[in-house]
Amino acid sequence: MTMSVKAKKALNIVVDAIVLIILAIAIIFAVSMISSRASGYEGYTVIFGKSYLAVQTNSMAGDGEDNFSAGDLIIIRTVDTEEAQSLEEGTIITFRTNEITEDDHYVLNTHRIQQSNNGWYVTHGDNNPDSVTETVLADNVVGVYEGKIEGLGNFVLFMSSFGGFCTFVLVPSLLVVIYFAVNLVLVIKKEKAKQTAESAIENEKLKAEEKERMRQEILAELAKEGTQATAVQPSDDEGGTDGQADADGEE
Repeated sequence: MTMSVKAKKALNIVVDAIVLIILAIAIIFAVSMISSRASGYEGYTVIFGKSYLAVQTNSMAGDGEDNFSAGDLIIIRTVDTEEAQSLEEGTIITFRTNEITEDDHYVLNTHRIQQSNNGWYVTHGDNNPDSVTETVLADNVVGVYEGKIEGLGNFVLFMSSFGGFCTFVLVPSLLVVIYFAVNLVLVIKKEKAKQTAESAIENEKLKAEEKERMRQEILAELAKEGTQATAVQPSDDEGGTDGQADADGEE
């Protein structure tokens, strides 16, 4: 069954929209990573003042609305140095620890402020033993917890990996480039075919005009020859008069 012109146009619009959305997501993801590193946000990505971190432990697990578990995605609002100095007890903060990752970034932790003392915070994970606390310098505070998306953390972890970068940025970008390249080739071929068809039509038109011109010339030549032949042919009346004259002379 042949697809109608309207259906083809609608399909092309949908495909183009999907391609542009994929490209936009890939660009936003790539730009946010680059801009975050350029701004000094090491080990995490900031998009419009928000950072999205994957939870890897259950240190803050619990039944409260602000508790979260491993595999969740938490939303952190980044704070400046001035705000980091004046956070209240009970606030859940994300901070840099003294641990270093394999790619030379500080390990981030997210716990609740238990005590505040002149630019220092004593933090504690809700699900950790009471004796397990961590003292944090205000300058190491990255942001304040604002919310969570359950179960999405593992997906974000994968996106942050090299495999995720290839899957969600590199491959889609290549597919978009290939898609537009193929479309460009098809448009060029279509335009060439159109020009070829127009050229063929023009050639046929010229041939037809040339044939008609030659036909008119031949007809004109034939008409001219016919006129000349008629002019030199003797008439019957002239022949009959001569014969009569001869007959009269013999008598």
